[in-house]
Amino acid sequence: MIRDNDFSTIRSRTYDRFDYSTSRLLLKRFKQNSLYMIIIAFMLSVGVSLAVFQPGIGYEILVNGEHIGFTKNPKDIMQTLSSLDKDLRVTKGEDIKYDMDVKFVKGKLDGNKLVNADDLKIMVSSMLSIKKPAFILKTDDGIAFAIDSKESMDSILEGVKVPYLEGKRDAEAEIVSNISLIESKNVPVDKILNYSQAMSYITASNATSEKPKFDVKVSYTATSEKPIKRGVTTIGDSSMYEGESVIQSAGSDGVKSVESRVTEINGNVISSNVLSEKVLQEPKPKVIKVGTKPKVAPVLKIAYNYLGVPYVWGGTTPRGFDCSGFVQYVYAQRGIYLPRTTYEQVNVGRRVSRSQLQPGDLCHFPGHVGIYIGDGMMIHAPKPGDVVSVASIDVRNFLFGTRVE
Repeated sequence: MIRDNDFSTIRSRTYDRFDYSTSRLLLKRFKQNSLYMIIIAFMLSVGVSLAVFQPGIGYEILVNGEHIGFTKNPKDIMQTLSSLDKDLRVTKGEDIKYDMDVKFVKGKLDGNKLVNADDLKIMVSSMLSIKKPAFILKTDDGIAFAIDSKESMDSILEGVKVPYLEGKRDAEAEIVSNISLIESKNVPVDKILNYSQAMSYITASNATSEKPKFDVKVSYTATSEKPIKRGVTTIGDSSMYEGESVIQSAGSDGVKSVESRVTEINGNVISSNVLSEKVLQEPKPKVIKVGTKPKVAPVLKIAYNYLGVPYVWGGTTPRGFDCSGFVQYVYAQRGIYLPRTTYEQVNVGRRVSRSQLQPGDLCHFPGHVGIYIGDGMMIHAPKPGDVVSVASIDVRNFLFGTRVE
């Protein structure tokens, strides 16, 4: 009788013989077909590679309709553009806006070089129209420039004032141009200036008289020294003739300190109001001595009126004069009463030498007298048959002169 465990043993042996036979058969068949299997595996791998890498096939990259380059992997390109976006937001601000439509057109590469990441970023960033919110400054001359914030513009306007305030005491400055800030949502970032760029732009514009120009009004306190002009004082001098003058002392200008409130626009003074003055040095007047003595002595003016009157012995009137009568009559018109004859007249007044003679002095000769008029000449009544006339004092033997005025 066969037990259950005996069947199990029989099955086990049968299976062992079967497995061993099958393995040997398969191994034999594998050895016989191994070359075919290797060829099939190679073909499959080549097929997979061709399906994946597609040699000779690539993609033209178009950004906003413009050709950028070629790639074999659009995914890498999109990752690069995503990196570019991050770079742009770091350098130009998180609030920037731009349009970037990316398309890939599949086709044959035909030997075209593939674009690398760095070149791709440069080309795309250069063609993008990047905009962001900003404030546009408008002046009397039109639009000046754009700035990122009102605070930045306040700093710029303060910076514009600085050159006009330097070195000025108690200075106050204000922009008197009409200016306004206009907020805009879409301003090209390359048109938005920072503080340094704006100041350079303003400085260059002012230097070349081109737009824009900010009119800056400055008021400040200034102290300056100004001259006090010397005056002129005249002193009469009877020793000099009329019209003659001499400077007794030149004098000097004084100096005063003047404190003023000055107002300028763009560095040009438009007003200056004096606040106070203080004399630092008093002026000294120029002193001029002027002659008061008439060029023509008063007695000579009288004497000239009688030129041509005939000589009359003993004559004492304009109907006729002798020499002493003529002198007596002329001086009497001046209120000076002389003796009648030449012998008496020599004793009147102070004697002077020929070199000391002045117009109006009496000129004495032996038995004759005349009135000195200057330059060695006299007026006299010469002799019978002659008339009152002018002659040189050398026509007679000059003795001396006398000064009676």
